[in-house]
Amino acid sequence: MADRSRLTVSNLAWTPDLEDQALALLARRGIRGVEVAPTRIAPWPDLNASRLRAYRRHLADHGLVVSSLQAVLFGIDGAELLRAGPAFTCFEAHMRRVAEIGAELSAGVIVFGAPRSRLLNGLDRAEAMERAVERLAGLVPALRAGGLVLGIEPVPQYYGGEFLTCAEQVATLVERIGDPAIRLHLDTGCAYLGGDAIDLMIARFHPLLAHFHAAEPDLAGFAQPLLTHMAAAAALDLTGYDGWISIEMKPQAPDPIQALDQAIGFVRSLYDTG
Repeated sequence: MADRSRLTVSNLAWTPDLEDQALALLARRGIRGVEVAPTRIAPWPDLNASRLRAYRRHLADHGLVVSSLQAVLFGIDGAELLRAGPAFTCFEAHMRRVAEIGAELSAGVIVFGAPRSRLLNGLDRAEAMERAVERLAGLVPALRAGGLVLGIEPVPQYYGGEFLTCAEQVATLVERIGDPAIRLHLDTGCAYLGGDAIDLMIARFHPLLAHFHAAEPDLAGFAQPLLTHMAAAAALDLTGYDGWISIEMKPQAPDPIQALDQAIGFVRSLYDTG
């Protein structure tokens, strides 16, 4: 069964004013990790080494580590993987900066969703795949230097995805690049909204899997889960997955901390029974 030390929670699950309450709850519940949206620490220009080290120490005071990064292109306008010229220059420079941030935080995994950063812009899918393979492979040295893995998330059309919208497409990309610094990330909510059976995707692509989100559509809470998390949890156990399992949700009114506690209980009961 999954090891409970591998359960982590996205810091998108609470509002900034509830940070101390949320971290205290994670500590009480025996959670080990926090998945970090960097701009929840500070705006991009203010994420210097001293600020990041202070954040790591703050988490450590609660017995927590940074498991992973997400929302790594939030607020970065004009950065695109597939477009030519300044748009890709911006994307590449920012992703190298994200790798530096990830290394400073010892994050391990960078989740790359951001559907608007990988729009097709008139390319057909074969052209897009060729360009993405070449350009993402160029990030490998920066990822390796930071001890990081880029986990590419299939983002369905529901969330605005145009390219790499399903696990099969991402798996093709990962296999074409052929480096362990670029791998697959799966999310129960994205799989459902994209028409993928999450248990079958885990069974098929588990050798490529770097990271996993337990999430509901639209990042809803877990009071009345819609998805078949039991099937996902069973598939992860069956394949011997030993990476992080991250609870991803938005703050839930009227009481985000109570909703977070409820989510931890639900996810742990299925995914985290070790």
